Amino acid sequence: MSRFSCCALILLVAGSALAQQPWHGPYVPETEPAQPRQPVRALRDTPHVWLAQQIGLKFYNAEYAAALNTRGKIPSSFHMVEEKWIRGARDEIARARVAPADARILSIPRVKIAPTLDGRIHIEEWAGALRLALEPASGGAAVLLLAHGGQLYLAAQAPLDRTDKGFDQFRFWFHVGLSPYLRNERVFLAGKGWLAQLREVALPGERDPILEAPDPARLTVKTDWNIFERTRGASRVDGYRQYELAVDMGEAGFFAGVPFPAFFEIEGDPILDAAGKFKARTSLGVLGSAARPVWLRVAQ
Repeated sequence: MSRFSCCALILLVAGSALAQQPWHGPYVPETEPAQPRQPVRALRDTPHVWLAQQIGLKFYNAEYAAALNTRGKIPSSFHMVEEKWIRGARDEIARARVAPADARILSIPRVKIAPTLDGRIHIEEWAGALRLALEPASGGAAVLLLAHGGQLYLAAQAPLDRTDKGFDQFRFWFHVGLSPYLRNERVFLAGKGWLAQLREVALPGERDPILEAPDPARLTVKTDWNIFERTRGASRVDGYRQYELAVDMGEAGFFAGVPFPAFFEIEGDPILDAAGKFKARTSLGVLGSAARPVWLRVAQ
């Protein structure tokens, strides 16, 4: 066998062996996957119409739609480029919002030191916060609010809740009635420590036009899940149930000096029947509602 033939045989055998070896390293694509490109806004597209278009683009994203239709883990969507488009359209409306003429606007003060989010409401950390008593007053529940940097901090006290049982939860609703197509956004902090960030939207049918003032009966209500990345919180029973929460103002669309409507709710231990089975939920305190929200404004 010639020297050339031997070399060729060696390369052939080696090449065959290499071809059979599995690749255990990470897959690195040659190029980044293409991101969807935001459509150009037409001159006739009002802020509400533009917002509805962006919401539609997110919900008609094939991967997101498939994730919402499964019964598995609820998807996060804060990373989607369509979510960034929604926030931009939402912010345009939120930044220009004006409270009703008869509304009392409560100011959320700014502080120099942020509270530590450990689920314990220390008086010195929350000194100077706006304190809102929840109803009924006999329950003693209250919400505290302050701002530091780009964060809105909230604490909630539930003196009547003294156990670790039940579906304990503090709920903060905002951007109430911002648009015919965006009914509210909210953050829920559970006593078990988990967080949820949701948005309630209403969309026309795929073949229906997007109007400035649509007929609500022709809209379909949908829930947009896990829309924020930087919310943080903690809760514990230290004598009674306490909650501490931080919401990023940039993600949530809060602007210093601009009013926004909100309402609050604290849920406690459920009512059980004689057999120990769930019978009804227990509300430990509420303030405001979708129909009659509380108007707030972060100090400048």
